[in-house]
Amino acid sequence: MATTGKLTESTLRFRYTQMMQERRSYLRQLEICDERLADLKTRAHEAGLAKLHRELENPPVAPPRVEEPPLRARVLESFSGEWRGMPYDAPAGTVADLPASYVTHATTLFERVDPSTPLFRPALAAP
Repeated sequence: MATTGKLTESTLRFRYTQMMQERRSYLRQLEICDERLADLKTRAHEAGLAKLHRELENPPVAPPRVEEPPLRARVLESFSGEWRGMPYDAPAGTVADLPASYVTHATTLFERVDPSTPLFRPALAAP
């Protein structure tokens, strides 16, 4: 909380006391939460859900996204799809920069073009 007023002795005392009370309150809330989590863990183990609890405590780490060089390609057939967690779509005739591995895996959808070819997306008629 930013304040613009001048800091005086009484204001400092008041604000310091207030913030220390907030701090104690947050620390107490953290203790309560830790106790409740420990209780939940015990109950999960008793219910035969220890494996699920371990999975929840240690979720799988997503692999880092690998940046790959784009290839400029002309879309031969309209498509909509996902490649490595990223959505892609384009109508036929579009010239776009797409991940190289996507273009090489879907050779019937794309035609490689010179990198100097201007990007292009045809306008679609309103329904």
